[in-house]
Amino acid sequence: MVRKFLYVAGGVLLLIGILGFFQNPIVGEGGLFHADVAHNIVHILTGLLSLIFAGIGGNAAKNFCKVFGIVYLLVAIFGFLGAGESEVVSVLNIIEANMADHILHVVIALVYLGFGICKCK
Repeated sequence: MVRKFLYVAGGVLLLIGILGFFQNPIVGEGGLFHADVAHNIVHILTGLLSLIFAGIGGNAAKNFCKVFGIVYLLVAIFGFLGAGESEVVSVLNIIEANMADHILHVVIALVYLGFGICKCK
């Protein structure tokens, strides 16, 4: 089940990263979810990592989910800390994100953490 989740989530993150490079109302600069070039690259890299660990499976996949969930939770926290300044904030001086991104990052973190700690295989 963890591997299936990582295949789906990895594919979605990869697709979102690519989609962010094209003008659209969902993701990208000016979209519902703000994503600059660095943010798009992070989505692509994390999508690829999810796919790689899905292929590895076992404890490696579960441990990846835990680490990835913690990292995304930290990204969300740092995003919320800077959120009062403007609609779009720089998170850790790496990516630009808006409030919708911060909320989505919390959701992604919790889902990955859930699969990392679940008793499922």
